[in-house]
Amino acid sequence: PDQQRTAAQLRELRMARLAHRQWGQIAARQLRALGFSRDAVRRRVQKGSLRPRFPGVYSVGAAPVSKHARWAAAVLACGPGAVLSHRDAAALWGLLDLIQHVVHVTVQGPARAGPDGIRRHGARSLTDTDRAIHDGIPFTSVARTLLDLAAVLPPKLVQRAYEEAAG
Repeated sequence: PDQQRTAAQLRELRMARLAHRQWGQIAARQLRALGFSRDAVRRRVQKGSLRPRFPGVYSVGAAPVSKHARWAAAVLACGPGAVLSHRDAAALWGLLDLIQHVVHVTVQGPARAGPDGIRRHGARSLTDTDRAIHDGIPFTSVARTLLDLAAVLPPKLVQRAYEEAAG
């Protein structure tokens, strides 16, 4: 019993540490890798210690969900290798503050529909030079962000973002 309790406490501690690095968010695949069964996850959801954010992604605990937590959850929902992109990456870089209800995430491969609240963009390739990490959130590099913005925003706003990046 003491060894089981210790193993369970260690799992909880690992979950808390990982979620802390991800703005209080954790993916179901990460919980399974830590040793949590589907039933254990379901029990935590029923208790309220895990709150569903997107399919396969949970907020840990009862803290309010910040902008960064929303971004982290959206990236986790799109799977390994996904990056925050477009307007949201520009906001994280401090280039533009055009945050909308939908979080923009880019994944390598074809664009597929994302869950409600996420706009998935597909990319033929996402190299290391296309990626950055800030505050634990993977997102597109400044150059990639500017290219993505050029595809969806008026030239005047793209110019403003470019000037902010250069400035």
